[in-house]
Amino acid sequence: MDDMQVEHGLGLLYSKALMAKELAEENVFGPPDLSYQLLYAYCHQLKHVNPSTVTAIKINAALQFEYLFIALSASLVL
Repeated sequence: MDDMQVEHGLGLLYSKALMAKELAEENVFGPPDLSYQLLYAYCHQLKHVNPSTVTAIKINAALQFEYLFIALSASLVL
């Protein structure tokens, strides 16, 4: 018996629990592609409130996200 069955009297397959977790995350955070699209607006706002902030977003030739670099102005030695 697993912990769920012992503590709550429920039997739950791992695959069902994983599917429920992924659905809940999408409901809370939205789809991942939308989150990546918001990075540009986030970087813009960072630069707006901290003008010396440095940001860079790298995508590859297939338009897939590779990395995000952020150096807040307070952490830069100019």
